[in-house]
Amino acid sequence: MDPQNILLGIVSFVNFFWGLIIFIQGRKKISSILFSIFTFSIVLWTFAMISYRASETDTLNWCRFLYVAAILIPLAFLYFNYFFPEGKKRLSGRFYFALSLPAVVLIFLTIFSNYIIADAFRVPGEENRIVFGTLYFFYTLYISGYFGWSFFLLFISQKKYLGMIRAQLRYMLTGALLSSLIAMLTNLILPWFGYFNLNWVGQAITPVWISFTFYAIIRYRLMDIKFILSRGVIYILSFVLIIGFAFLATIMTAEFLPHLPTQVSRVLILIVSIFSFQYIFRFFEKLASKYFYYPFYSSQRVLTDL
Repeated sequence: MDPQNILLGIVSFVNFFWGLIIFIQGRKKISSILFSIFTFSIVLWTFAMISYRASETDTLNWCRFLYVAAILIPLAFLYFNYFFPEGKKRLSGRFYFALSLPAVVLIFLTIFSNYIIADAFRVPGEENRIVFGTLYFFYTLYISGYFGWSFFLLFISQKKYLGMIRAQLRYMLTGALLSSLIAMLTNLILPWFGYFNLNWVGQAITPVWISFTFYAIIRYRLMDIKFILSRGVIYILSFVLIIGFAFLATIMTAEFLPHLPTQVSRVLILIVSIFSFQYIFRFFEKLASKYFYYPFYSSQRVLTDL
């Protein structure tokens, strides 16, 4: 694997971890869910770039998958900006349908026709080459237009709100502008003119946007981010322990119960792992609360005490 793909792999992991934390912490809020979808879309886009650059025999299909993944990012970001920070906006379902329709059309054209991506092929020692279709202009118009729309909404919200929310929006707007403008230049515009050497930079620059958002949360919500990060580490430890248990159980079953059908043993291990996760999570949570001053609390207990 070349250095660029190693870098993209690290970026993908960091972005996925960030999106997972946001989803776990705010899964009851539509804005948090949309923000997570936006982050996971970036992860998908980064994974597609890694696969596209590493592909040797299926370059065209991976290229189309790469450009389909990119379609989801500005759409998810625009949806998020319509729901943040107040929650649901009073807009009709027809509006959101119309908002999604261009993305659906572009996805269909990218996958099933040559109008967006006509061809893609490898060049030894260089970045892959792409031949764009006759409707690629509308693809660039969609990406730049939807991002511009989101920036406009962020700018209006920044003028509307005061205090902490305004500061958060300012950092969010700065990070999004910086990273998306660079990404559109290196991944959208320059390849159109036949320059592909920097077509991986857009994915690599996404942590800049995340860093601005991260700083906004730390600067204005210090206790919340401490709780979120602590909870995220506990989830990771729980997942690692569950995966280790499943791996060990699979080996032990094959060794000591060779006559047990493989599919049956896997289903049993899966069921035990699922039911064990909550107990393992609570164990790590109490351990962190006792020895590392993790803010362990139950919302029901707090309400009952109150």
